[in-house]
Amino acid sequence: MQIYDATVIGGGPAGMTALLYLMRAGLHCAWVEAMAPGGQVLRTEQIDNYPGFPEGVKGYALADLFAKHLEPFSYDAYTEEVTGLETGEDGLHTIHFQETSIQSKALILCTGAEYKRLGLAREEEMTGRGVSYCALCDGQFFKDQTVACIGGGNTALEDAAYLAKVAKKVYLIHRRGDFRPGVGHRRGES
Repeated sequence: MQIYDATVIGGGPAGMTALLYLMRAGLHCAWVEAMAPGGQVLRTEQIDNYPGFPEGVKGYALADLFAKHLEPFSYDAYTEEVTGLETGEDGLHTIHFQETSIQSKALILCTGAEYKRLGLAREEEMTGRGVSYCALCDGQFFKDQTVACIGGGNTALEDAAYLAKVAKKVYLIHRRGDFRPGVGHRRGES
């Protein structure tokens, strides 16, 4: 069974950054990402709030630049889904895939996040075209417009307050009779 100094699970910006630092430190590394490198960045049409790109950058282009930064280094890439993890008392952790396993002295989990979707008709189609999951990221796109913010936990209340400073009018839509600050999901959690 192959043994690594460190294994990074996840291929978004956090995972690629962790892998970059580990390899610069001279460690023997494995990188696990079942999908294409980039994470949520790949699903973002235009990124206008990333330093170094004052004119904005396409999500896929930024993901390609992240991956290009890794090219000079040697690491083993596993493009499989992890089916199990075992932490070992002997200092070795086992990562299981469908047909094989590897071991690692250190694990870095950068598995990302998923936005909590509503399940509305055309929601996926309208994402990035009026439907957004981050008021701070996308609020300026709705400047002086009427918007709706859906939810009743901390994030919805914070986002509605932020949008009230940017948008002409904000509707806060909630399915219960009262709000539950302190109970809701944090930004990006599902």
